[in-house]
Amino acid sequence: MATPPTATTDAGSGNAELLERARALFPLLRQNMAKTDQERRLPQENVDALIEAGLFRTWMPRRYGGFEADIKTGLRISAELARGCPATGWNNSMMNAAGYLAWMLPVQGQEEIISHDPAPRFAGVFTPKPEHPVRPVDGGYVISGKWPFASGCLHSTWSMAPAPLIQDGQMVNALLLFAPSSEFEIIDDWYVLGMRGTGSNTLVANELFVPTHRTLNMMGPQGIIESVIPSEHRDSEALYRVPIGTLAGAVTGIAALGIARAALEYVLEKLPSRTVSYSTRIASQVVPNQMLLAEAAHNVDLATFLFDRLGDDLYAAGVAGGPPEDVRLRARMRNDAGYAVELCRRAVEAVVTVSGASSMREGSALQQWHRDMRTASLHGASISLTTLEQYGASLVGEQSDASFLL
Repeated sequence: MATPPTATTDAGSGNAELLERARALFPLLRQNMAKTDQERRLPQENVDALIEAGLFRTWMPRRYGGFEADIKTGLRISAELARGCPATGWNNSMMNAAGYLAWMLPVQGQEEIISHDPAPRFAGVFTPKPEHPVRPVDGGYVISGKWPFASGCLHSTWSMAPAPLIQDGQMVNALLLFAPSSEFEIIDDWYVLGMRGTGSNTLVANELFVPTHRTLNMMGPQGIIESVIPSEHRDSEALYRVPIGTLAGAVTGIAALGIARAALEYVLEKLPSRTVSYSTRIASQVVPNQMLLAEAAHNVDLATFLFDRLGDDLYAAGVAGGPPEDVRLRARMRNDAGYAVELCRRAVEAVVTVSGASSMREGSALQQWHRDMRTASLHGASISLTTLEQYGASLVGEQSDASFLL
């Protein structure tokens, strides 16, 4: 494993270079894409390549040797990785997002993480389960429970678990708790239709103590949803002040863009050599096919615009000090991610239609992209039905309780 660079060397090399590093991994990721799906986890070769390229440090503070890249750059990197391998792009996005949250901790917690591992990799879950509340004890909290869908847990050194704080039978807050991954058990239960390679298994903790300095309040006026963070570097690090609820939609949705790009590129390359079933016509010369492909390409372009705009808006909010007061703007930002994912889903459906039934055979790249897209597009943080409801309500001056992510 490469020694992590110092903040004064590699960390200053720029966002453009980071994106080029991601692009350079395309041949390896595409070569391993089917293997990733079959083995239900990222090949170690993929993980090592991401480590070597420094891509798990995209949103890590410069003071610890990270790049502290802007939000748009981080999203573009994950989309590019997903173009090569959906599961790799997804895990890169989710693991950087979990790390992003860790860098909101009090400095004592951050220093403890770095002293344990100077190049930490994070995994975890963001949704608190009512059946697994924290128990306050002297100096921190004790947690027990199971947290499914922990993307990156097979390759992390630190893990994040959310848990509600219950008082008088009511949930008054929720906490994010960080602990070494070695202190969690992993249940191998990620058997799904698509995104199989993410290895998003279940984390288990049994009477695990987490000190207060490794916890974050999630909700309420002092919670990270409102970008109230305990890090002593908050005033000097704009990156960690962006609207967390909206960022959640971005990081869970961005892999869809890479999948859609990959599927469209593949079909455009293969179509001129295909004939239409029960016909002598060349598939690329059929006008309905051309129309479907035009629509797919346009949807990919629109999704790219929406994710780029969202990345810029998120970072601008961080520079300005935190989430915008304008609820309509916040709802529109969150819907940028949800609607972009829907556009990507439509693009993949269109290119699969053009490709016909043969694209659904076992071992077909299109079949895998189709499965991966169907699975990725249903994530609760970026599903378009929820984000459209929130945005629509804001447009007419109504409040929506569709999600606390805003």
